[in-house]
Amino acid sequence: MNNKLKLTILIFIAVFSALSGVVARAQDNPSVLDRKVTIKAKDMPIDVFLAEMERKGDCQFFYGNAVIEGIPPVTVDVKNVKISAVLDIVLKGTGCTYELIADSIAIKKAETTAATGQTADSLLEEFVVSGKVVDENSKPLSGVGVFVLNTTNGVLTDAEGGYSLKVKRGDVVQFSFLGYRTQNITVGTETGIDVKMLPEAEQLNSVVVTALGIKRDEKSLGYAMSKINSDAISNATTANNWLSGLNGQVAGLRIEQSSSGGGTTRVTLRGESSVDFANNGALFVVDGVPMYNNSTASEAGGEGSAYAIDYGDGSGDINPDDIESITVLKGPAATALYGSSASNGAIVITTKSAEKLESKISVEYSAALSFETVNSTPDLQYEYGQGDDSSYYYYVTDTSNPDLNPLGKPSQSGMLSWGAKMDGTPAYQYYNVSKGIGGSLNEAGDFIREQTPFVNNGDWFKDFFETGNTLKNSLTVSGKLNSRNSVRLSFSDMRQQGIIPNSPGNNQHLFLRTKNEFTKWFTSEITLNYRRKQMDNIPTGSGYGSTSIMYSLWCYAPNIDMDWARNYWVSGKEGKQQDTSLTGGKNNAYFIANECVNTQDRDRIYGNVKLDFDIWKGLKLMLRGGLDHVSEFRTQQQAVSTQAKPEGWYQEQRIASLQYTGEFLFTYNHKFDHDFGLNANLGGSILYREYSRTQQTADNLYLPGVYSLANSKSEVKNESYSESRQTNSLYGLVSLSWRNALFLDLTGRNDWASTLPASNRSFFYPSVSGSVVLNELLDFGRTNGIVDFLKLRGSWAQVGHDTAPYRIEEYFQSTKFPSGVTTQKTKANSALKPEIVSSWEVGADIRLFRSRLNLDVAYYDGNTRNILAKMPVSTSTGVNTVYTNAGTIRNWGVELSASGILLKTKDFQWRLNANWSMNRNEVLKLGDGIDFWNIAQYSSYAYMYAYVGSSLTSMYGYKYKRAPEGSYAVGADGKMTDVSGMMVLDKNGSPITDYDLSYIGECMPKWQGGISTQFSWKGLKASISFDGQYGGHVWALTNWVLNYRGKGTATLEGRDGSMVPKGVQLLEDGNYRIYTDKIPATGIQAYYQALYDRPCTEANFVSTSFLKLRDVRLEYSFPKKLLAKTKVINGLTLAVYGNNLYCWSRFPGFDPESVTMRGNALTPGFDLLQMPSTAQYGASIKITF
Repeated sequence: MNNKLKLTILIFIAVFSALSGVVARAQDNPSVLDRKVTIKAKDMPIDVFLAEMERKGDCQFFYGNAVIEGIPPVTVDVKNVKISAVLDIVLKGTGCTYELIADSIAIKKAETTAATGQTADSLLEEFVVSGKVVDENSKPLSGVGVFVLNTTNGVLTDAEGGYSLKVKRGDVVQFSFLGYRTQNITVGTETGIDVKMLPEAEQLNSVVVTALGIKRDEKSLGYAMSKINSDAISNATTANNWLSGLNGQVAGLRIEQSSSGGGTTRVTLRGESSVDFANNGALFVVDGVPMYNNSTASEAGGEGSAYAIDYGDGSGDINPDDIESITVLKGPAATALYGSSASNGAIVITTKSAEKLESKISVEYSAALSFETVNSTPDLQYEYGQGDDSSYYYYVTDTSNPDLNPLGKPSQSGMLSWGAKMDGTPAYQYYNVSKGIGGSLNEAGDFIREQTPFVNNGDWFKDFFETGNTLKNSLTVSGKLNSRNSVRLSFSDMRQQGIIPNSPGNNQHLFLRTKNEFTKWFTSEITLNYRRKQMDNIPTGSGYGSTSIMYSLWCYAPNIDMDWARNYWVSGKEGKQQDTSLTGGKNNAYFIANECVNTQDRDRIYGNVKLDFDIWKGLKLMLRGGLDHVSEFRTQQQAVSTQAKPEGWYQEQRIASLQYTGEFLFTYNHKFDHDFGLNANLGGSILYREYSRTQQTADNLYLPGVYSLANSKSEVKNESYSESRQTNSLYGLVSLSWRNALFLDLTGRNDWASTLPASNRSFFYPSVSGSVVLNELLDFGRTNGIVDFLKLRGSWAQVGHDTAPYRIEEYFQSTKFPSGVTTQKTKANSALKPEIVSSWEVGADIRLFRSRLNLDVAYYDGNTRNILAKMPVSTSTGVNTVYTNAGTIRNWGVELSASGILLKTKDFQWRLNANWSMNRNEVLKLGDGIDFWNIAQYSSYAYMYAYVGSSLTSMYGYKYKRAPEGSYAVGADGKMTDVSGMMVLDKNGSPITDYDLSYIGECMPKWQGGISTQFSWKGLKASISFDGQYGGHVWALTNWVLNYRGKGTATLEGRDGSMVPKGVQLLEDGNYRIYTDKIPATGIQAYYQALYDRPCTEANFVSTSFLKLRDVRLEYSFPKKLLAKTKVINGLTLAVYGNNLYCWSRFPGFDPESVTMRGNALTPGFDLLQMPSTAQYGASIKITF
């Protein structure tokens, strides 16, 4: 079956389901009333009895105190009887009855028959209902909204909690108040309805979405998880990346984003568990279906994989406006049912539906406009300009006019900033004859250069980068045709311009979700997403390569007016020769942005069809099929006179990926006598993925500015790659419970992976987890509002992880040359086994003072063995490395979370949330004959090596030469001074590098955390959040160019005169002397260039500790009573916000969080000329009709 046919079938099913829902006959849902309970009561008050029914029958009752006031105490003893039958017994002869409204049961007065004298018309007449609203302590509540649902008819309770409202029989009256659970009560014939409001905090039985989309009671889980609602996501999401909304919100969650902005994002949970960082990311699951979240970067201009164009990854195709909630599942026990792809945890996303819609149809329009600016730059010095001479001179060789070189000496316009002081001294600076810059025409018409003051023109980075902007418009139509059929359709359009000139882009997102209950035993759900992304230019922002924007910008200096650089063509040679005079022969930054263009056209459609069958007495079957298809076309171009491609260059790429999934899941739920419960699940799945890439390259062009393969001077080079893989699975889950207090889960899963050899293709992994809710067994003072909830939990799991395709057998790989092939550089291994991750954790969940204070703590410890990695072998074998299983890694850590309501009054509420986590990583074993693992490295300057006893993110390299421990220097007065560890200097006072490989430091932080607070007063809400980390480092190429080239404030000392460096000199007799000689101004450049020498890893290994003001938001929702007067608008919210506003850090670069894209993966620990991070400021409006 081809891809188009599969897509057609999926769309057909979605449309058919939606249309069927329109005509489906509405029926009351009897599923809640058909649930069976076992309950025994003797002279039990009716309200206590109904609360017990809620607990045992997993249902919810709504009623007014006046309704149940006359019902006598209940005496009943039934076993395995339907809820409806129990209510028939209890309410018989009381004058009350019940009605199912949505999924809740309303207790109401029985309807009066015609014999009482009422007519049908009288039932439609208005009458006044009144009552009193009190809080959980029976104290009056003032200001409670009392509205007839889906009308503008409503009042607020007075100071005594009283109200009066005109209603009709059958109306649903809604009682709502900030911080309390909203209650809906159906009006019968009674004229008085009293209501007791319950705090939201008392809703302890929160439902969360776990593995395979199974909804579970949160207190039954034996592992750590975090749930984030849609408001928290939208409040903190930047225009470029919705995942930024998770920063600092979840303990143990780490988000690393490409410094290119809006590109690939790396999400890890609980550290690095494998050698290949590309495989350590969390699994994304959307509506129960795993997402194909691969990143596909491209080499920038064919210059190798040291830096790349970041085209983003699959997570960027999710529209945050369509997210209902996110559940973060941590550790193998939480994700064991998802198999090998979830060994590092899972981000489970549930999209919005119209099921909770209170009206039949709702239309929502929202718009947001935001602006982005560079929020920080390195500590640049603004005292000295370009060059390495005490007097500045600029000259562009022009043999046709030698008068343009009045001083007859070389130009000082290089990459270095060791030049003259910018004190206003006249100097020959930039000139452009055609633009009339830097001189004027004499009477003879000759251009005569003029000296101008040599002054500081400011931060050239901020002058180059623009204010980016993003405009997003969204429209959502939701409809609930009846209690059984709902549909939600949304469309969003986003237009943006990045901070780099000429970087516009736009994307559109279409979302459809339907739910149709055809019969009481058959329900279907359809989810479809379509995303269109068009980027007119994705500049190569970061990286140490000629077409990188940052590589170019680091060649400028503060004496340059960036308006000069905008004229990037040489006069008279427009379109043929760029002007590189301001950058020392390197590419002009504006030339890269406007002429070295990288485009992207990406279409993606993904979704699933889910069918639910209620088979028989607690036995259900779920069938689900998913499709995820991506089609992408890219172009890359470099104009003639580009540094690396002087004759021009052009490339086209076509990328396609496909994933389809099919799964079934049987679920059996049964409650036994003696308070025992059983939930059993048995299922299986097939996951198939394929990926292909074709690439055609023209290495030089006939006509400048014409970018097509037909314009190639030489034969077009072709390259292609494709892969496919399949995983078949069977799995099961058994959940046992007792008295809703003790819970035990047992799971098992077996995968068959096509990427492993047949003998090792099948692998099984089990898990066990349990929890005990102590407050259900013992009285900890809940009635006194002290300990509301106390749960202890524990889990153990073992999860397998397969490998990538083409690692178990030899194959030929195509080259860029016509008809050329080559063998692999890494030898295949036909005996590969899956990686095995074994982990255990313990934790506690505590809620105090009527859930005003919530605490969660977890400790975890896990090992990964049979590590899948490339290991070095002798080059005599014809290859450099071999795929193998080798070694063991340990990860362990602690996570703490706290939340609470600090202050709460009738109209005001103040909440606080905080989390903290630490993770440690250690290599326990290496493979036989292996001394270390090479995790990553940059050239010969920095090595991320892993030795036994070290972490996976340890940095090794070369240090300054220092005096050994126990070294002393003898002064002129004969006194001895301990100089242990002091830097050794040469005779000129410059530091010396020790070229023995040494441990430099740890790249991962010691701990990380976040804190946020929210305020609400009536319709006004405000929030602010901070997050940060302590410890951690990167090897920063940014630090090297900043200081080696003399552009940083750290290089100012001594330039005006001289300086005495701190250190010692090793004498010929082996003794040391404290260096006291002054380095003259002429030697300052050599000193700093030795101090920040690139081969000295220690010199540029810098701290990434930081604290960020992440988000600030202020929004106002207009009162419903005011909006009701419009008779059109049901909701109106205005908001202003800011993201990533300020960073406190000693990091010398732009952003301590940014990570560089290398090849197809983000690699932590290396800063290769990162892009600046941006602060975002915006405003939004949301209108509901």
